[in-house]
Amino acid sequence: MPAPLRASAAVLVAAVLGLALAACKAGPPPGLASLAPPVAVHGSMQEQMRAGRCDEGVALRDLLTRPNLYAIGPLAGLRGELLVWDGTVFASRVIDGAVRVRIEPAARAAFLVASHVRRWRDIAVPDDVVTRADLERWLPQAAAALGLATDRAHTVRLFAAVASAQLHVMDLAPDAPLDPAAHAAAAHKLELGAAPVQMLGFLSPPGESTCPIASPPLHLHLRTLLGDRVGHVDELVLAPGAKAEFAIR
Repeated sequence: MPAPLRASAAVLVAAVLGLALAACKAGPPPGLASLAPPVAVHGSMQEQMRAGRCDEGVALRDLLTRPNLYAIGPLAGLRGELLVWDGTVFASRVIDGAVRVRIEPAARAAFLVASHVRRWRDIAVPDDVVTRADLERWLPQAAAALGLATDRAHTVRLFAAVASAQLHVMDLAPDAPLDPAAHAAAAHKLELGAAPVQMLGFLSPPGESTCPIASPPLHLHLRTLLGDRVGHVDELVLAPGAKAEFAIR
């Protein structure tokens, strides 16, 4: 190859490499920000409290007509918790003082946070992310690292082992008043030891929350892989090696 052509080729290769390096430094392409499927809140606990009752709730069957449903919330009447994992409805109730978990596709929820998800993008959870507060700080950073917008809600699956966890399952007495104080008193507490678990969470953007009683950025429910525990996560201690998955279109 003549010298002038060799020089031109070298300049072209350098330019292409420069553009590639610049693209890497710039992070994921902007188009990935729109990949997260929508998150919907069905029902309103505030409206039910104003009405003084929440016994009717939201029918799961209406949402299960579409595949790949993921959802969490308390059961109608605040008489339990539910976790819907890819269309399977796990309902957790307090019966005779003990928590019992059953598959109940006909269950109704007091309110429900839900999304229909077909695809996921995974990211390893750093070993120094241990508590629920750590997760709430790290998950928005993880979403940004995956190129997902941080100004919208995200559906997140977590596959992990916990060293311990504190859960609650709602168990409001049928004749109890429906107000924030009664809601707090009706939380049946569960202490979980070391166990492999799967968790489903909805991560809200700053200033918003998908959990209408309190306002944490992360609304999170847990199911043990043995299937004997399902509940709302109040606190946890993660063991190393956890993986998070963000919903994408």
